[in-house]
Amino acid sequence: MGRIAGRFVRVEPRRRARAFVLGLLSDLPRKNCWTLAEYAGDTTPYGLQHLLSRARWDADAVRDDIRSFVVERLHHQEAVLVVDETGDLKKGTLTVGVQRQYSDWALTDIADDRPGHHQLLVRRNRRTRELGFYRCYSATQVPLSTLVRVAGRRWTVEETFQSGKGLAGLDEDQVRRWTSWHRWVTLAMLAHAFLTVVRADEQARDPTPDGLIPLTCNEIQHLFTALIVQPAPEAAYRLRWSHWRRRHQARSQTSHYQRQAAQT
Repeated sequence: MGRIAGRFVRVEPRRRARAFVLGLLSDLPRKNCWTLAEYAGDTTPYGLQHLLSRARWDADAVRDDIRSFVVERLHHQEAVLVVDETGDLKKGTLTVGVQRQYSDWALTDIADDRPGHHQLLVRRNRRTRELGFYRCYSATQVPLSTLVRVAGRRWTVEETFQSGKGLAGLDEDQVRRWTSWHRWVTLAMLAHAFLTVVRADEQARDPTPDGLIPLTCNEIQHLFTALIVQPAPEAAYRLRWSHWRRRHQARSQTSHYQRQAAQT
């Protein structure tokens, strides 16, 4: 967190961001401002909601810091950048990104006379005979084996999306506005980057003993939660949160019934 500390105008949002990320790194079954605030020991979720919506801090700069951190710690001569979209379908019309953003079709002009080598790589599934096409560009001529290896790395982006959603709550934001969503995703990427870098560091430092699989992000999250992060354990504290949730849900239920009555 020290790396991004300067992106926050005041101490309070910086501390809340730390608590937020620790909550994302926890093994909570569901991660939103309510559960993260309870995990952090707060009495209401308002502080974390303020962090996402109105607090003064530069999420774009934090995003850039995360990118620099990952490149610095995970760079490799043969690294491959894989870019893809991921969806988070929701109901309603009032939430950022709720409408379909990607339709599986694209039409673009390609200038084949640019410098470099342009090739079409065709992959055929031996079982279904289905064809897959990759338009390839390389600054210098490369063998077929290199193109196949790079194309085969595409699956890593899907694995990363799945890991980010499962371990860091990437898709569990429950917010509506762009600023809150952007900040949630940024902090979730920070949490996931931490797990990924720790995994890489540990695997490089200590070779995996015989009979064990290498440390995974899932196992690192489990150890981090069990050995380092200490959630508030008191029964009275849990009961206060139960009371707060039920009161808030009662108000929401009343408002819902009033809206329904007004529409009839």
